[in-house]
Amino acid sequence: MQSTILSIGTNAISKNENILIFFNESATELIKEHSIIQRFATNEFQTLEKGDFISFGEQQYTIEHVGKNVLEQLQELGHVTFFFGNGPKEELINAITLVEERLPEILVGMKVTYKVGV
Repeated sequence: MQSTILSIGTNAISKNENILIFFNESATELIKEHSIIQRFATNEFQTLEKGDFISFGEQQYTIEHVGKNVLEQLQELGHVTFFFGNGPKEELINAITLVEERLPEILVGMKVTYKVGV
């Protein structure tokens, strides 16, 4: 699965929080201010699990945990919340926790690749 970053909200990236929130173009204007907007190349989605990878451009991250509704949310809304390093104490059903703590550099036009079983 691969998407392209279309826009980055003015409040989407914070140096104080290791979190990024993604939606597709159907997001409201308020949500867009706090999110990264992505468009998937196809409607073919795969189930992700621990040990799979997410790449933001050439920056690869390892999946530690996948919430139970991530696939459904990606299909319907292009939505996923990425936690970098230590994720939330309680499971968030629409979140992916990544092993690495550093936030990636995010740019408009960048490809986000959701890699299964690599």
